[in-house]
Amino acid sequence: MNRDGRKSGAAQRGLLLSPEAASLFGAVVTVSMALTPVIIKIAAVLHVEDRQALPDGPERFRAAYRRIITTMRAAGAHNITWVFHVNYNDSPQAPWNRFENYYPGDDVIDWIGVSVYGAQTPDNNQWPEFRACMDGVYPRLAALSAAKPIVVAELGVTRDNILGSQALWAQRALSDLASNRWPRIIGFAWFNQSWQNDNNPQNDTSMRVQDNPSLAVVFQELVGKNKNILGRVLVK
Repeated sequence: MNRDGRKSGAAQRGLLLSPEAASLFGAVVTVSMALTPVIIKIAAVLHVEDRQALPDGPERFRAAYRRIITTMRAAGAHNITWVFHVNYNDSPQAPWNRFENYYPGDDVIDWIGVSVYGAQTPDNNQWPEFRACMDGVYPRLAALSAAKPIVVAELGVTRDNILGSQALWAQRALSDLASNRWPRIIGFAWFNQSWQNDNNPQNDTSMRVQDNPSLAVVFQELVGKNKNILGRVLVK
């Protein structure tokens, strides 16, 4: 699965009976024996190239997710918080591929998660702002369930893109999150990673707080010194 949630049709069709699924069952049973709470998302709702690749993609996704969770709970894995995780935009933007069609149901899902990214490479020619993205997707997330908490499971933006400032993007995003602009959101996770895109180091992506002193200051001020942001995750 790619960073933006894409998965091949063959990969998704194999979720129900594949050796990978069997290995997942074993891993989660092991995790369930831990004494600490665990948060698991199976896969972000995927981006697919066309309807022919996944003629029954949403149905299989729901069935696979439900089977995994019900199997784990039957095995005694009650310390797991299960997250339904989507991207803020549907791709392709077609009625059959709306993320609402993939939701497994309130009886198996604990949290609803969303990924919101700005530019992911220095040469991206678009600069999505966090507020605009969240304002667009939040009503849809809230409509999935009347009561499930919502988390921003991933957010981030690269440095070194001429279209905008990484530190300013983060400052605006964190300020909005801390202000309770979207009241159902209970937490967020910055994607603190870097990676190589090609053989030119100038095109490397870095979202790491420690790689940008200005970004580090933003986090110190808006996260580290904010009494409304907890240092631990509230899970069941």
